Amino acid sequence: MPADTTLILLAPRQLHVIDDASGVRITCREGAVWITVDNDPKDYVLEPGESFVTADHERALVYALGTARIDLVECHKRNDTIEMFKRFQPMPLMKAAR
Repeated sequence: MPADTTLILLAPRQLHVIDDASGVRITCREGAVWITVDNDPKDYVLEPGESFVTADHERALVYALGTARIDLVECHKRNDTIEMFKRFQPMPLMKAAR
């Protein structure tokens, strides 16, 4: 299943908020952006071609250091794990223990 890509154009000093950044890949295509994630002591700066992903279910702020273009791609859907387990057949517990 192809991932949906969202293109974001940012003016200088413009802020973009991602409420739950878990599993969202942020890729800088043009310019440079500064990323800060709630409860993460580190900040990140991306230049063209660089990406950032966090597993934390936290808000991320993406700040344009100048005119910038970023792509947002959800790396995994929240229901992927359930869909994966649907492929397995149930097995009686007695057989599983052997």
